[in-house]
Amino acid sequence: MVTFLEGSLLRPFDTFFAFLFILVAVYAILNKTKIFGENSFTNGILAGAVAVLAAMSNTVTKTVAYATPWLVFLLVIVLFLMLIMTFLGADEKSFFLNPSDTTAVSIIAALVIIIFILAVGEVREDERQEAAESGENSVLSFPTRVGETLRSPVVIGLVITLLIALFTVLMLSAVPKK
Repeated sequence: MVTFLEGSLLRPFDTFFAFLFILVAVYAILNKTKIFGENSFTNGILAGAVAVLAAMSNTVTKTVAYATPWLVFLLVIVLFLMLIMTFLGADEKSFFLNPSDTTAVSIIAALVIIIFILAVGEVREDERQEAAESGENSVLSFPTRVGETLRSPVVIGLVITLLIALFTVLMLSAVPKK
């Protein structure tokens, strides 16, 4: 029986969703950082060009399709944390909206980067397995071995542990606001 939550029904739209996700993400980053000035038209054209180029890549489309559920899960967790903090009496300046405190934004950005690293690793592993099953040369080249080493669970765990240590030191060494 096909349910409403059947994900395979939306597979033909993966390219469009990847295009839309990258378009919105790049446009938001360009508008927020103001790298190319405050011209929204320029930012829109650049975001559109990056989104079109990314949507043409099958690897990027698969990576976005793999990472999106995890990003939505992260968004739900962040929203629930904000809701809990609001119920406990915190005002909106005490969490993510305070421009002088970038700790929460840095933690969320690090988690997003980790999600995309894991998504790229998963997609590349699937591509390598498909190539091995199709009978292509399965001898690994040096860059492939380096990539597999960097995507191994031990190395990723070490990177996550170092990121946690980095943020811990940053938070503990921060000067209290007066």
